[in-house]
Amino acid sequence: MPRRAPRSSPWSPSSPTPPSRAPAGAWDLSTGEDINYPGAIGPRPPLPARLLRGYVARMMRAGLVDASVMQALMGVMTLSAPVNALVSPGVLIAVARSSGRPVPPGPTLTAEERARVGLTPG
Repeated sequence: MPRRAPRSSPWSPSSPTPPSRAPAGAWDLSTGEDINYPGAIGPRPPLPARLLRGYVARMMRAGLVDASVMQALMGVMTLSAPVNALVSPGVLIAVARSSGRPVPPGPTLTAEERARVGLTPG
């Protein structure tokens, strides 16, 4: 049976507010994904959280073909950029443009990058 973190834990997804040292937007991104893991228990996320999840999924796909999108997403996830970076005009346009574009079949590394990690002779 899955165990739920105690309500008194400041890191519990069921906590009513994020810990004071974590920005609310990043907290929402993080805890909003918890319910999607197999065996997770809890109520269905509210509509705004489901919409955010869908947008982030599109952003991740767009980030495979547009480095500026992935940079914005990673900036927020690593707490080095504010959450509103995800909805800047440039990111919104890039996400909209990339919708439906095929994703690369593998890593999009340059020959120099491949050589540095030992994937091809330099």
